Parts: sequence; structure tokens; C-alpha cells
Amino acid sequence: MHSDAVCSNRMGSHVVLIAILTMVPVLSTADTKFNPTGCEYTITFPGAPEIKNLYAQSVGEVESASYYGKDYFVKGECAPMQGPIKRDLARKLMDQYVIQNGLQYAVYEFSEDSLGYTIKVRGNKTIDTTPGTFVIVTHFGDRSFITLYAGAPSVNYPTGGILSFLRSCHR
Repeated sequence: MHSDAVCSNRMGSHVVLIAILTMVPVLSTADTKFNPTGCEYTITFPGAPEIKNLYAQSVGEVESASYYGKDYFVKGECAPMQGPIKRDLARKLMDQYVIQNGLQYAVYEFSEDSLGYTIKVRGNKTIDTTPGTFVIVTHFGDRSFITLYAGAPSVNYPTGGILSFLRSCHR
């Protein structure tokens, strides 16, 4: 805390600072939850995502949400299932997703926790001469599965936005 004498000596600079701050626009980044009908998972985007309904030949109707940050992008897709998935089928679905998204040098990790059976794949691809690093994480639940897809230029990977997005998934 400043004394009154010190504050009064600095009053002019405080007025200028307040004037400058009131001229700077305030950017709002309200988190947005994504939980499509029939999906047992919820994920959080750092802002309002673009929502699309897609049809994937291997799984049928899929609700997809994408968000583009300054130096990264994140995407979530959820699809219903008829009961728990067999692990060999889950692996085949992930292999198809990796190929469809053009990832090279894919490295797979497998785990199981409160989110269900999880497959995580990290790979690379080049877009317009820029090397990129991408991650795909799919959680298979009892009646649905959710895929989180994120990427950034390799020099920036992973960004804070990507890490927050991947940690946002809840069942």
C-alpha cells in the first residue's frame, strides 16, 4: 500500500495508465462445453467451436466440434456405440483415423482408466511446407466414444491450449 503522499505524486501517471487501459479492448475467451446427445463424455473448448454433423463410413453419424487458436487447433468428435468396443476393433478404427488424417511416423499408446479404454497416437505431417505435430486421443466408453484431435506447428507443440483441451475430457 502506498501512502497518500506517494499516491498523490504519482496520480498523473495513474490517470494516464487508466486512460490507456480503458482504450484497450478486452478479449473474452469463455470456455464452451461440448457434450453431444448420446455421448457419455464432455470436453471443454477455450472458446465457441464450429459444430458440424458428419457421416463417417466406419461409425455412422458423428457430431464434430473444431476450434482454431492462434497457433494450434483442437477438434472433438463423439459417436454412439452398441456396448463396449472390442480392443482389436478399436485399434482398427484408430488406424483408419490416422491414415485418413495423413499422419506419418505414428506412435501408439494404450491405457485404461476412469475414461475407459484409451488409445493415444502422436504423429507428424507437413502442411504448406510447415512441419506439424498432431495427437489423437480416443476414449472408448460403454455406449459411445470420443476422439480428441489436436495439432500445431512442430516448433510450438504442445501448446498450452492443446494440453488444456486434452485434460478437459470428463465422463
